[in-house]
Amino acid sequence: MGRMLLTLIGCCVIVFPITAQSEVDLTIVQATVNELNALLTTLIPPEWTSTGGASDIDVISSILNGIIPFVAAGDYSAAESARLEAYAMLELGIEQRLRGFAPEMAVEIESLFWQGTEGTPGLSVLLAMVGNTVHVMQSVGWLPITPIQGVYLPFWVGQWFGVFATWQGIILQVIAGVFVIGSYFLAEQNKVSRRVPREAKQNPSAV
Repeated sequence: MGRMLLTLIGCCVIVFPITAQSEVDLTIVQATVNELNALLTTLIPPEWTSTGGASDIDVISSILNGIIPFVAAGDYSAAESARLEAYAMLELGIEQRLRGFAPEMAVEIESLFWQGTEGTPGLSVLLAMVGNTVHVMQSVGWLPITPIQGVYLPFWVGQWFGVFATWQGIILQVIAGVFVIGSYFLAEQNKVSRRVPREAKQNPSAV
């Protein structure tokens, strides 16, 4: 394979400068191009030219599944690194391809977790709803108000994000966020737990 690569590079170095500096029969150039294409087809494995995203999804799923043991072991730094790695795989792989061929789907995936989509509120919407609900209940006297000393938030932060500088609102928003994220990981763990026995039943020889 190394010799074939050297041959390919040699053809590119010799042929293309000649075509740029002098008139060459186009049939010769086309024949050379065809030969190079055939050589590349021989060298490059078929899976390298595949345009599917299944492999990217498998890698992302594997990385996300690896976060759970890190969290269980208390290694939150490794868990955060794995999360960022999975997001980078999505951002630079699948999402980039979608931006070219299905931009509306790329926007939907981008906003699915944080902003949410029509009929499915995201995490930020949930936190804003919790914060605003707590603020209204405090305003009518149904909940006590315990200001966070030394913390001042602009008015627009409360209007846009439902975040107010009271311990009741912040604590309930944190609880809601932990509940949503924990529910997601629990659902993923249950999905993996159900998939393993099912695959074992389908392939008893692999067990």
